Amino acid sequence: TEHLNAFRTTAVYLLHGDKDETCRLSHSQKFAKQLREKGYPVTLQEVPGAGHSDTIMEDYQVDVADFLTGRKK
Repeated sequence: TEHLNAFRTTAVYLLHGDKDETCRLSHSQKFAKQLREKGYPVTLQEVPGAGHSDTIMEDYQVDVADFLTGRKK
């Protein structure tokens, strides 16, 4: 939590599988909550059934690209 202020002006996109046993979803949920409490920009996308794998990006490439470019759906 000591580094939260580093995200004051940087939008954060968290993409996390709800079956991830390497890094629990609760870690991303807690981080997102702390950022929101400070009013910092954060998006948490929870992926049902996904574990700890880069392959979850395949289904969310458009969402991530829209986030990075500032496009809204």
